[in-house]
Amino acid sequence: MVEIPFGLSPDQLQSIGLLFVGTGLALLLFYFRDNVTHLSAMIVVFFVFCGASMIGYGSALTAVERSQW
Repeated sequence: MVEIPFGLSPDQLQSIGLLFVGTGLALLLFYFRDNVTHLSAMIVVFFVFCGASMIGYGSALTAVERSQW
């Protein structure tokens, strides 16, 4: 049986992942207007990594047959 985090569908996971990646890239643009510090770079990496993980996990769940959910 495949565990689905928080009962979200794969489409919802991918949407939230896109939101996280978009937030990370938007923060990157704001940080480049000012000086990029180590903390701000780590925040961007966190958002982009978590978003990409959600997109990948949602895609993997889509590949699994619904009967195995």
